[in-house]
Amino acid sequence: METGEDTFDPFNSPQLQGGIVGMFLTYLTCTLVTMTTRQFVRDRTYKMSILTSVRTINFLAWSIILFFMSSHIPVTFNLGIVFLQVVAYVWIFDQVPFSPCGVYNDFLESQITTQQTIIMLLLQFITAPISILLADFYLYYFFTKSHAWEGWFLQYSEDHIQFLNVPFLQAFIIEMVGPGLLSLTPYITKNKLIYTLLISTEVVVLSILFVSRTGFFINPLNATLFLIMYGKERSYVEWFIVYCIAPMLGTWVAVSIIGKRLKQEKQKLP
Repeated sequence: METGEDTFDPFNSPQLQGGIVGMFLTYLTCTLVTMTTRQFVRDRTYKMSILTSVRTINFLAWSIILFFMSSHIPVTFNLGIVFLQVVAYVWIFDQVPFSPCGVYNDFLESQITTQQTIIMLLLQFITAPISILLADFYLYYFFTKSHAWEGWFLQYSEDHIQFLNVPFLQAFIIEMVGPGLLSLTPYITKNKLIYTLLISTEVVVLSILFVSRTGFFINPLNATLFLIMYGKERSYVEWFIVYCIAPMLGTWVAVSIIGKRLKQEKQKLP
């Protein structure tokens, strides 16, 4: 049952409260691991591998919890949580990539080697199931009292939905533009506070525009998990091209073409 904006009481909503508790505990767990890693792990490859895995787990777990919450809370609350979610990511995890697009971005900017890129991508895929288990634990105890994985692979059950709701070309452009814009944000400002507010606002605005059309996952790994768990799609080939190829292409265009030109223009300034 949909929750009306004017009748919703945030102080008397077990869905909102349970979801926030689950998200907070997930964030707290990942933050403690992140701080410990930064303090005691010296090798850069090991450190980046651990941090990337932890941030991936946090992002995917939050996405699953937020997905369950979204049908029980008003849109304004949902978008507010998304905004705070991005702020929390950036402030604690800084520039640690949470998706294959982020890893590819760092590779294009020569921040990591080919070997480090492969290791980080593999770890993101390997640790993805951990995020499901973590989200499932918090959802079960604080929210649904049922397991998030119930109904997996039942692609046409009543609980499964179709995320891809626009023509193929339009969906491809949407999923290409989103990660591309997010990849360009670091070129606009180096101030952490401005960057955090800017990228958080971007995610909220893009979500308002595109969630109903494609789900706006901005993360190939996230999109793949949601397809397996909840998706009911027209074509798996379309899904792969739209949600895996398009974001990586958008990242490449943003970093290798537009970002490179912006750097050159800044270097010309006196």
